[in-house]
Amino acid sequence: PAERLRVAEALPEVLVPDWPKDKLLYASTLLSLGCFDSPGLSEEDRKRTTMYGAERQRRDGQQSARSLDDWVASLALTVTVERLNEANLPRATQLLNKTNQMNLATRRMTESALWAWSQMPGRAVWSFRVDDRFGSAGLTGLASVELRDGVAYVTDYLLSCRVMGRRVEETMLHTIIEHARSEGASKVLFELVPTAKNAPCLRWLQGTGLGPQGDHTFSFDVGDVHDAPKHVTIVADDGDVM
Repeated sequence: PAERLRVAEALPEVLVPDWPKDKLLYASTLLSLGCFDSPGLSEEDRKRTTMYGAERQRRDGQQSARSLDDWVASLALTVTVERLNEANLPRATQLLNKTNQMNLATRRMTESALWAWSQMPGRAVWSFRVDDRFGSAGLTGLASVELRDGVAYVTDYLLSCRVMGRRVEETMLHTIIEHARSEGASKVLFELVPTAKNAPCLRWLQGTGLGPQGDHTFSFDVGDVHDAPKHVTIVADDGDVM
């Protein structure tokens, strides 16, 4: 008890539960704590062990590839683009709340808040599901855009570190630009909100060729050509190849 009290006083952000004197009650007391409960279990969570095995095979192939494009070509990568819907909302929300490195704004939202945001006029939210010849990496990307005064503002742009560096980033950018073009926007604007962990997102933006408008703001003229990345098959949620 004295040691628990010392921790509680020194680190008030740490949960320090009261513990029973009877050791036979330790197990039931531990199980009664709610801090270990997951708010939801996605399909990606259930398949995580299988995904780790497939990832080792991908990395082995990367070591022997002559270039990044050769490696991506060997993966036979498919990215399925879906609008946010009731089926992918739980996983999309989970990804939004846990992704740190490749994350433009690092917004944290509940399922209901994300759904409500996506339903407002002028807004669009997409999920990106990544598959290759080794299996599925699952729903690993999310992007959202808000159209205002002829400009497509990218609100969210985030990607799991498990699939970074495989041209999925460029696939997401291509989707955003094509949407902006179809809606008659003249420009796509990325405004990064810097955090202690999202430097990889800034480095990616700096390497895209997007026009820097400041240290953390980048834009793309929709009138310019922006091809889809090579060696990636992009599939719409209706099954059509984009």
